[in-house]
Amino acid sequence: MAKVPNEVTKRLKLLEKLISLGYTTEEDIKKLTPKDIAVIDDISFTDIIEIQQLQESVKSNKLFSYLAKTNEK
Repeated sequence: MAKVPNEVTKRLKLLEKLISLGYTTEEDIKKLTPKDIAVIDDISFTDIIEIQQLQESVKSNKLFSYLAKTNEK
């Protein structure tokens, strides 16, 4: 039976995907538009929501909280 990746692993894989596409700084993440996100290969609706949460976390300087999946606002 395959292991279901935990939330941190999923978020790290999403970060790896963004980095591989050239989004390597916080500014790059903040500047991602819905159009930029829509053209990413193999992007799921869940990934889109995660990218939006990542953007919010970067803007509020809470990247670690995003990765740790805490609900701190």
